[in-house]
Amino acid sequence: MIATLLIAPLLSSCSPRPRKTIENLGHACQSEECAAHRYIRYAEQAQKEGLRNVANLLEALAKSEHVQDGQIRHFLEIYGIQEPAMIPDTAYPVETTLENLQFSVNAKTYKGSTAYPIFTSTAADEHAYPVEELFRHMALIAQQHAKYCRKAMDILTREHDDINLVNSWSVCPQCGSVYITVSLDENCTVCGRSAATFILFQ
Repeated sequence: MIATLLIAPLLSSCSPRPRKTIENLGHACQSEECAAHRYIRYAEQAQKEGLRNVANLLEALAKSEHVQDGQIRHFLEIYGIQEPAMIPDTAYPVETTLENLQFSVNAKTYKGSTAYPIFTSTAADEHAYPVEELFRHMALIAQQHAKYCRKAMDILTREHDDINLVNSWSVCPQCGSVYITVSLDENCTVCGRSAATFILFQ
């Protein structure tokens, strides 16, 4: 678990300044902020299509992105970096829910298997160890997102509705990890936060 009170001393002791890691934090901030807005718009589209369970999932994923974005901004603040310019929502148009889910699977698979592992390795090379842990968590969470969106796609493709999709999700407020509410463990498996504090979407 990231020990919040120790982050600033650990980062300030890094030498030299982790230039590439700071750049990667900026890229991740743009990506997570955009994804949060995109998921909200996708949830609205799912509601229009009468897919309430898919909308629940997408709203939970939006909250997950918001939590991760907050963590990234915290590190950028520690490094004295201004927030990067945001990518406009119009860069990612809203399509049908199936298409939106497919886009999400593709984007999160790339982040979880490629982008964030690279960022993790770079942070380790630059001795920015708290940021290394953050990116490692984000890679795991991106893989979660891809898995859940793929499952929703499979159900919609096979059954043409979402009645059999999970309808209750819980989001860890510390790391943004997303869980099926009825299958919760006592603590977050990513950061260790108590499940009693999770944010419910249903």
